[in-house]
Amino acid sequence: VNEAWMLRGEYEQRMQGGESFVEIYSRFSGFLGELIHRYGDTSETLLLVGHGGLYRIMMPQVLVNVSVQFSLDHPLGHTGYVLAEPGAEGLKCIAWLPDGGGSLAAV
Repeated sequence: VNEAWMLRGEYEQRMQGGESFVEIYSRFSGFLGELIHRYGDTSETLLLVGHGGLYRIMMPQVLVNVSVQFSLDHPLGHTGYVLAEPGAEGLKCIAWLPDGGGSLAAV
């Protein structure tokens, strides 16, 4: 299903009993939008913990400088993380650490 979504743009595809890309994006972007609205003009730091598969498909949708291909080429491992900050253009990735250690993938 990830291949259908990310490579072929078949966003209505779904795993049996699961959500479609459209449904996931709606839920994820709505949640993220609420966080940006609430905390975007503050100095607060937020930590979001989630499944690497979710982040692999959603980061290219919400980060202005991360492409689908980049996300596919640099999958997030069990301790991987992405640092992002809001800007005039939208959310921007400032660090992508696939394994949570010292191997920073250049964005």
